[in-house]
Amino acid sequence: MDTVGELPEERIRLKSGAHTPLLYLLIPLIAGYAIAANVPHVQLANGWLLATIVSCIVATLVVFRADSKALLIVWGLLFAATVTLGSWRYYSLRIPAPPDLSAQANREAEVDIEIDRVFALRSKEMRVAGIGRIVAAPDFAQQYVNQPIYFLCWKDATEEPIGRESIIRVRGKLEPTPNDPDGFDGYLRQQGCHLKLTQASLLDVVRKQPRLYQQFAAINEQWQAALQIGAETPRTRQLAGIATAMLLGEKTALTAQQKERYIASGTMHLFAVSGLHVGIVAGLIGIVLKLAHVPRKWTPWIGLALLLGYVQVTGAAPSAIRAWWMAFFFWTAYALLRKPQPLSALAGSALVVLLIDPRQMWSAGFQLSYTVVAGLIVYGAPFQEWLQLRFKPYRLIMPASQNRWQKFATWGTRGLFGLLAISFAATLYSAPLAIRYFGVLAPGSFLLNVPLVSLAPLAMTSSLVSALAGWAGLDWVASFANHASWVFVAGMDSLVEGFLKAPDSSMQLGWRWAGGGYTLAMLMVGAALLLADKRTPVWARFGAPPALLLVGLVFGTEMRQIVEL
Repeated sequence: MDTVGELPEERIRLKSGAHTPLLYLLIPLIAGYAIAANVPHVQLANGWLLATIVSCIVATLVVFRADSKALLIVWGLLFAATVTLGSWRYYSLRIPAPPDLSAQANREAEVDIEIDRVFALRSKEMRVAGIGRIVAAPDFAQQYVNQPIYFLCWKDATEEPIGRESIIRVRGKLEPTPNDPDGFDGYLRQQGCHLKLTQASLLDVVRKQPRLYQQFAAINEQWQAALQIGAETPRTRQLAGIATAMLLGEKTALTAQQKERYIASGTMHLFAVSGLHVGIVAGLIGIVLKLAHVPRKWTPWIGLALLLGYVQVTGAAPSAIRAWWMAFFFWTAYALLRKPQPLSALAGSALVVLLIDPRQMWSAGFQLSYTVVAGLIVYGAPFQEWLQLRFKPYRLIMPASQNRWQKFATWGTRGLFGLLAISFAATLYSAPLAIRYFGVLAPGSFLLNVPLVSLAPLAMTSSLVSALAGWAGLDWVASFANHASWVFVAGMDSLVEGFLKAPDSSMQLGWRWAGGGYTLAMLMVGAALLLADKRTPVWARFGAPPALLLVGLVFGTEMRQIVEL
């Protein structure tokens, strides 16, 4: 049989999944946290933990001396049990058990709060809101000391800087956080805030914000002002607001209609400083350092320091910190002259984040970030590779023999299928948790994200140039860069508006079972990991996660209404 012109089967075989030993530590760590959070009033006896540690050490010594698969399995089970019990104990020590609020009456109280995080408000000159920790309380509320609390208070005439690590004295209505899993109160409970202080007034600033954080806040305000230079019409002011929200994560710069539009289209991730933003800025920093001929061994450390500065200027939101840790593990591999492994960097950053703040595991941002990035690594990247190899034009012609048009067609096809694969994977793996936390499913958003992800780096690059130029006093450069940014932002905004006009472009769904989103997301990531081998048939490797999602949507969700904007 004549096989001339056919591509050998070996050319489209995919690489096996990357080996990530940190997963053997991360998975039992998460299991231990889950146990501790669900039985907060059950204290793990130290004897159990000590027994598993001793057993694990003995099993390790035995395995080193005897080459037995059975003994290796036993050691693995003991190691997993040790990490699970250890993380259970660690979580119990780090995170205080929820207070007993059964007899708590809503009453006025004066408390001192050490601020962990401040939320952006439109009326930030008059009010301040955020999450903190009670460091002093009246006699009737002493049991609440060291408990996390949400506060919203009037600042009155106070001019003192208030932010991270400040301690403020507030008088207001102390009340339990309502148990509403789908609203803002549900988010607060995920953060461990079972108490709220509302209808409050700021009495005093007991401890000022550290000067370094004050400097970052001042730079943030200067950047915001720079991004408004040249915005003289209602339309340009709207575009400037979108650009500000995209670069700095200031969602208050968006109008209510814009927020609804981006939530309904499944593209609100553009305005949370996370992996996309940190990745774009990291890429720009890398290009600048390369043009400056900075030695390779110094590039990661200088780049990480500059990247951390950007994260701090944006307010150091948890999503930005998580993305910085991912960049840290990835760039550190370059600094140590090692080949970076994205899945290892992801697992390493998750370990660090969870050890620093175990409560992060329950936040929507943490779950979405790591689920989507894991999906991109174990599903999106191999799918991208397969599409680019399977549909590569002129693959029978050697690259050196291709003419200019053939090279352009090859490059364009490769880029198009790469964007489609990554966008499809991001939409696929975000769907279960997007329904859980936002009640929205945008089936065609992966097509919308292809042009948006292409335009976002251009818009953010222009905005960053504007912010730096305005900060340096070069207003004419900032104005020019702003107008360039607004061109790209206007294109993105128009694409979102046009997308929502399509029938059934956005639907409101809800899970029939509260844990449906978590379970389906874990099953999809687990399926991609188990099938990440070159011997797995292509139809199974790339068909199993979408099939799981389809089954979950058909049998696990219920339609609420169609969003029409």
